[in-house]
Amino acid sequence: MLHSLGVYKLACPRDNEGQWVDKLKLSEERGKMILPGILQVKRYRQETGIFKCDVVYDRRFGIGGFSYPLGFKNADLPVPQVLTCVPQDLLQPIYDRGDRVYTVKGLESIWRRAAREIKSLPSPLRQLGRAATPVSLDVHLFHRKSRLEEQEGVVYSVQEPKIRR
Repeated sequence: MLHSLGVYKLACPRDNEGQWVDKLKLSEERGKMILPGILQVKRYRQETGIFKCDVVYDRRFGIGGFSYPLGFKNADLPVPQVLTCVPQDLLQPIYDRGDRVYTVKGLESIWRRAAREIKSLPSPLRQLGRAATPVSLDVHLFHRKSRLEEQEGVVYSVQEPKIRR
């Protein structure tokens, strides 16, 4: 199963007291899951710049000691080792409290960045549909999502895999 993280959806609005409230979108389509929380994606690259994996996490809790691969039922699937990798947060805020905090890049700059990103992919990932993109949920986010699913009486995620540290 191939995964992509495209559109950021509001999955953690504030209540009347200003507290964050996690939301879970219910859908009959398993692939249309909306993760709860104030999300960020951490991209890990080898020191050579080659893409290794992405980990989705909730900014309120940071990244835990391990993560769960998305879309795989094989509990023995090894989680990519990121200890020697260079991390980079992918999502950039555009507005903060109504103020623009990001300068929009021109099309030429966007094109160059896209070309660099594609070049950084291992060859099996450069062709769509050839290999699954290694995307994992941080342990905190995985458990928060699982609790919300249990509260709603639905389960979209695979069973909790055995963890290899």
